Amino acid sequence: MAVYLIDYENVSFNGLEGIENLTSEDTVHIFYSENANKMTFELHHKISSSPAEFHYYKADVGKKNALDFQLSTYLGYLIALNPEKEYIIVSNDETFSFLIKFWIKRNFNVKMACNLLQEEQLAEQQRQEAEELLHMEEILREKVLQVLPECSDDVKEIIGYIQRYKTKQGINNALVKRYKSERAGEIYKAIKPFIAEKKGR
Repeated sequence: MAVYLIDYENVSFNGLEGIENLTSEDTVHIFYSENANKMTFELHHKISSSPAEFHYYKADVGKKNALDFQLSTYLGYLIALNPEKEYIIVSNDETFSFLIKFWIKRNFNVKMACNLLQEEQLAEQQRQEAEELLHMEEILREKVLQVLPECSDDVKEIIGYIQRYKTKQGINNALVKRYKSERAGEIYKAIKPFIAEKKGR
C-alpha cells in the first residue's frame, strides 16, 4: 500500500532492514549511484523473495546532492500520478524533512524513515497515538456532558474548540463567535477546569 523511495547512497543496505515485511501492494524505488552500487548476497536474496515491486534508478552524480534532487523530482512525479498513496523517503539526510513539510502542508501523505522497519514502527506508533487521542476525546466528552448536559448536541463542536486552540483566549473567542456572549461565558466557565494547561488566563 506504500511507496518507498530509498536514498541508497545515504542508507546503503541498512535502509532495507525490514524488507521481509513488505507486501505485494508495496512499491520500492531504489536510487543508487556509482558511489553506492553494491549489495550483499543476503540482501539480493531478500529482494528476490519479496512480493513487493522493485525499481532501480542509477542517479547521475558529480555535484553535491545530485541524487537527492533526482529522488525529490521523481517523488513529485509519483504524487502527480497517484496522489492518494502513502510515500516514504528512506534516508538519514535531514534536508529531506523540508521536502516532507512541503507535501504535508498540501495534504499529501509523505513521511521519512531511516529504514523499512522504522516505517512499520512509526505506523504502529501513530496507530497507538490515534487510539489514545480517541480515548482522551471520549473522556473529555463525558466531562463536558457532566457540566453541560443541555449541550449534548453541541458537545462535539465544543470539544473541537478545546483541541484546536492552544490558548484560553482562542477557545473563548470561538465560543463567543458561535454562541451569544452570555451563553459563551457560561460554557467557558463550565469547561475552564479542562483547559487549565492552555496558555493564557
